[in-house]
Amino acid sequence: MKKRLSKFALFFLSLSLTGCNVQFIFDISNSANSSTSEDKITTTSNSSEESSSTVEDYTVTKRLTVTQLPTTSIFYLYDVLDFSGLVISEDTYRNNTLYTSTPITDYTLTYSDDNSTVEVGKRLTNYREVAYVTVSKDGCESTEFSFFMDNVTDFTQTLTFTSKTETAFFLPATFSLDGLSVTLETSYKAGKTRRFSELLSPDDYQVTLTKDNQTYDPDNYEFQESGKYQLNVTCLGWNNNEISSSYTINVFESDDHAELISPSPWIDTTIDFQEDTTKMQVTFTNLGNVLDPSDKGYYSPDEVINAYNIKNYSTNNAANQKYTPSTGNVPFLIVPIVTPGDENKATLANWNLIRQAFFGDSEDLAFESAHSYYYQSSYGKLNIMGGVTDYFTPSTVDSTFANISNYTATNIDKLPQLALDWAVETYGIDPAKYDSNNDHYVDAIWMVYLHKTSSNSDFWAYVTSTGASYESGAPIANNYGWASIDFLNDTYISSNPYYFENHNCDAHVIIHESGHLFGLQDYYSYSYNDYAPLGGVDFMDNNVGDHNPYSKMVYGWITPYIVYGNCTITIPSCQSKDAVIVIPYDNKTYQKDSNGLVKFNVYDEYLVLDYYTSNNLNQYDYDCYSAETVKGSGGRLYHVDARLFKYSGGHLSLFDDPDEVFSTMSPVYWGISNSETGERAEENNPYISSSSNVNSAWDEIRWITANKVFLDKTTSPNNASLFAVNSTFSINSFKSQFNETEVDEDENTVKYYTNICKPFTTSFVINSLNA
Repeated sequence: MKKRLSKFALFFLSLSLTGCNVQFIFDISNSANSSTSEDKITTTSNSSEESSSTVEDYTVTKRLTVTQLPTTSIFYLYDVLDFSGLVISEDTYRNNTLYTSTPITDYTLTYSDDNSTVEVGKRLTNYREVAYVTVSKDGCESTEFSFFMDNVTDFTQTLTFTSKTETAFFLPATFSLDGLSVTLETSYKAGKTRRFSELLSPDDYQVTLTKDNQTYDPDNYEFQESGKYQLNVTCLGWNNNEISSSYTINVFESDDHAELISPSPWIDTTIDFQEDTTKMQVTFTNLGNVLDPSDKGYYSPDEVINAYNIKNYSTNNAANQKYTPSTGNVPFLIVPIVTPGDENKATLANWNLIRQAFFGDSEDLAFESAHSYYYQSSYGKLNIMGGVTDYFTPSTVDSTFANISNYTATNIDKLPQLALDWAVETYGIDPAKYDSNNDHYVDAIWMVYLHKTSSNSDFWAYVTSTGASYESGAPIANNYGWASIDFLNDTYISSNPYYFENHNCDAHVIIHESGHLFGLQDYYSYSYNDYAPLGGVDFMDNNVGDHNPYSKMVYGWITPYIVYGNCTITIPSCQSKDAVIVIPYDNKTYQKDSNGLVKFNVYDEYLVLDYYTSNNLNQYDYDCYSAETVKGSGGRLYHVDARLFKYSGGHLSLFDDPDEVFSTMSPVYWGISNSETGERAEENNPYISSSSNVNSAWDEIRWITANKVFLDKTTSPNNASLFAVNSTFSINSFKSQFNETEVDEDENTVKYYTNICKPFTTSFVINSLNA
């Protein structure tokens, strides 16, 4: 019986043999194959000179020798066994004298303790503190060497689904394994934590379908009945233990939930969007920029890229709110919430009301649905899709929500993920189908609750974020909306000015709040003073009309003309995309992308001019707030200050150059607003650095009226607010609608009417408005 040496004894022995290039224990005294490795040789010599016979007797022995040991001598359990550097020689002896030595590769390696095969290039799955390896070959005496093996701790293995099969079917249906991809995740501590992800081949695992304790072969299985099936995957782990994982397959009787489970673009053939053909011609004069006569003085939309907009802000804002993508086919997951005491409101009529508010055809509503409104406003660039789940009762998954008093803002923040998890379990929804931009966050979750509204509580309408950060797995909830069924059925009534005409379905509040999901701020003041820079006329103010051109640039729907010198520009009306002119402060410089396109940054200060007409969405008033759109046509001018703050070290500070905003890793914050209450009043925000000289008189957006009337809560824009033919503008003549700032420069006092304190000398005249 071989005496087992300790690891230390082996170590010291290897040190004593290093001069012979020996680092492992090996034994060449084994003569187990001596019966086949020794031959007696007789040699006979004949000569014509004489007849004689010489007999030479010697024994030939073949022995295996470890000429060079593997480079690595110590492994951890579950390491891949690597014998790189190992050289085995076949030595031939004559009467114990080495005659030849030849390196060979046709040898066999086995473990000495159980004679099992040593699998080089495979993982070590059987722990041996010292592993003795026998090297053998037919006709040769074997030899032996050894290596050390250290054990590991916290060994775990799990199966995860890199991708799943379809998880929802409608009878009749046949199951397919297409799309199934399984990964073996391994973690253990070996000195430090090691993690491995191994994509398995279908031969590495077994798949079954089960329902009601019955097991079925999943390959092309034809579903016989509706209900929940379980898809189970099993495989053997590294230590030969069985590992399993599963997910639910939902089979439905009909396609009632198809729009929810597999969102696809909605098609509304009743939308009657009229792109009018009228145009406006404007001549601009800029005294601050002296240009070559050949320079046309502006960039057209085909020379510009809307480079920095809400998409960029969503990925890098300090609040970690992952806004809903504002372009493309964007899915909403809509979950009606049954609140305690309101179970009697969970009716089919209310469910249909919710679905119509989000996805109803344009002709079926007094105004529009969320889908038809945003499809028109975006010129077809945004197509809201998705579906409505059945009623969800949160108390069935979390007892916190069994009491209506527990519906606080903090607890409501938990509901979106609970609702998402419930929908995944109930319908087999794949959250990835609700993540259109693949940022690992579900685009939007809308929760419409059945409790009565109260403006002084959390039972109101709002949009916010859970603040959750993605770590791993399926996409999670972050951006969500919360509103009462009362806002949809016109049953919310309060003191003036809130009243309704009792429409069958009113989606105004849903549309406004969805504007926040896509990333816009409110354009009205949260305080009860007279401050109202848009005079109440905008959808992000009093829920009226179309989105203004600045909002559309924030969303990435339109790309502007940019004026930088003397020029004349003709544009169509606001009913056409890219029909907007941006007028920056003097000597504004723009970067260009690799294609030579001018990179427009919406987060800057500038004027916005378009040709307003009261068609399409601009024709609709809103009875709730007695809000009326402007009826007429003409030049509409806005002053915008959308500069962002850098958040660093607990402080907010404006960028010296607004175009630097997304070149930093620091989170950014949208600090200039029309909300003007609490921290939304810029001067009250405790995080804003005093060095930024931020003024609460700054507006994010203000309508600059042609008749020079200053807009507020009691003064709304009207047809006289629009610039007519031969109307002119210069900042000096309209300075009453801008903030005047005096700055000492070179011992002189200089007045600026831009918040950024840069000169603005561009003026314009409206040449023509064509009917």
